[in-house]
Amino acid sequence: MKRLKLSFLLILIGSALLLSAVGESAESLNPKEAKPQSTESQLQQEKAAKQQNPTVNSLNGAQFLHSQTNHTTTNSQTSKQEAKAEPPTDSSWWFNLFLVIFTACLVDVGIAQVFVYKKQARYMRRGLKLTKQAAEAAQKARKLLSTQIALFCLSLESR
Repeated sequence: MKRLKLSFLLILIGSALLLSAVGESAESLNPKEAKPQSTESQLQQEKAAKQQNPTVNSLNGAQFLHSQTNHTTTNSQTSKQEAKAEPPTDSSWWFNLFLVIFTACLVDVGIAQVFVYKKQARYMRRGLKLTKQAAEAAQKARKLLSTQIALFCLSLESR
């Protein structure tokens, strides 16, 4: 009974998560994720990106050695930034979580069905034994009754 209640609870939680994911997806898009409306705005964004990322100049030997040490510190900084990276803000992970929980609920229901069917099979075996006993008793009663009727008929004839 506890497993059944747990399954219902998991289904309820999964439904709530699904509803919250649907509610979040219905909200308007973030300004960061909004797509530009025209090609002019796209060109402006590309120009701004080019201005922010300067081109690489040719380096002499001393500058090259210095840039290598900067490159290793940059790699360590980027690895630290990646470690501090936040989870994505989109709502797709809610839906994935819902799918995981829903699948777990389906597995739980399947496991519960196995236990229920095993218990039902035990009840049916016990019921079959009792039915066989009742059938054997009815068979013996029929034979006894036919014997008694035959004796009664003989006793009537002898009178």
